[in-house]
Amino acid sequence: AAVYQQLERGHGIGPQSGTEALRIRKSLIPCKEQDHGTRLRSLNAHNEEVKIMSKIDDVRAAMVEAMKAKDKARKDSLSMLLSALKNAEINKREPLTEEEENAVVKKEIKQTQETYEMAPADREDIRSEAAARMAVYKEFAPVDMSVEQIREVIASVLSELGIGNPTAKDKGTIMKVLMPRVRGKADGRVVNETLASMFR
Repeated sequence: AAVYQQLERGHGIGPQSGTEALRIRKSLIPCKEQDHGTRLRSLNAHNEEVKIMSKIDDVRAAMVEAMKAKDKARKDSLSMLLSALKNAEINKREPLTEEEENAVVKKEIKQTQETYEMAPADREDIRSEAAARMAVYKEFAPVDMSVEQIREVIASVLSELGIGNPTAKDKGTIMKVLMPRVRGKADGRVVNETLASMFR
């Protein structure tokens, strides 16, 4: 609904050694003093530090390119996505994990899809803009886990919980452990359906 209102306003309508091991461990610690783009550090094959970009920086870089290309529609879409990611990070008060970043992107896609579906039949301009915005967002969305991959995660969770023959009564216990592992990586509806198909 919020996205719909924004689109409406835009269109003018109403509402190893010990030392080495320690160095490696430190290299993997989140770098809070760095800007969003250098959240984590790792080592490459030559034992050199490599900066891993966050999705915020990926989106910001893409927005700069869109500005250089004078592509206003793409720049505006990226600006909205960047704001959503930054707001989520501000609310958390620390850098987002990859799963959390993906969840934000998916949420924006879902809201924009709703805008597309709710737009009046005679407002092709709103539908067209929403479709273009979704296309941009999907560039930064992860590929959802397949049903087989979800089943593998569920099997791992069942093994950890010691549940050999899961039933509907076990759903709450299973979901509590399962969801944090698939959040931002799989469609919730597919996860529920896959788990239900494994009940005895």
